[in-house]
Amino acid sequence: MPSLQNLRNEIDRLDSIIMEALEARFNLMPSIAKVKKAESLATTQASREEVVLKKAEVFSHEAAIQEVYLTIMAQSKLLQSG
Repeated sequence: MPSLQNLRNEIDRLDSIIMEALEARFNLMPSIAKVKKAESLATTQASREEVVLKKAEVFSHEAAIQEVYLTIMAQSKLLQSG
């Protein structure tokens, strides 16, 4: 059985990957906002959100992943608005 420290090290490694991916995702928001404005689209695109949430269905922790993505999408919308 791995030690608690080894498990925490693995979580830290995964957290770094997740945070870097979130940073890259959030960095796209100003460009997304410009395109939506140019195309007269609302910040919230319910059909797109459904597509993103549906991707979680293949994972064993579907509900938890969807909850995380609801937060990610809410933050993305704030960044698009700001």
